[in-house]
Amino acid sequence: MYLPADHPVHKYKRDIVAEVKAAGWSRIEGPVRLECVFCFAPSRPTKKSQYKISKPDLDNLEKAVMDALTMAGAWVDDSQVVFKLSAKVTGRIDATSITMFPIGFDTDAVEAEIDQ
Repeated sequence: MYLPADHPVHKYKRDIVAEVKAAGWSRIEGPVRLECVFCFAPSRPTKKSQYKISKPDLDNLEKAVMDALTMAGAWVDDSQVVFKLSAKVTGRIDATSITMFPIGFDTDAVEAEIDQ
């Protein structure tokens, strides 16, 4: 799908790339667990935080983050993501929290459990 050069997602991705590079994240080679919290300042005052059930869609936000992490060299490719946990909430400011974990899967331990 084509997005115009002035679409806000491009700046969002560039900002993520800059933050990842500034933080000095190490490149992950194997499977990855990705956790994202997308926080949006409400359009009108609210007394409490709540889940955001309007646009943008959560899957589109996740894709933008994953594309940016690929561009930043945080991993080889976003196909390495084997587990995701994401949420959209309202809060005081617009912000995105991204956490990546390299994960291992001990097949010997799993096979031992199955054999018991």
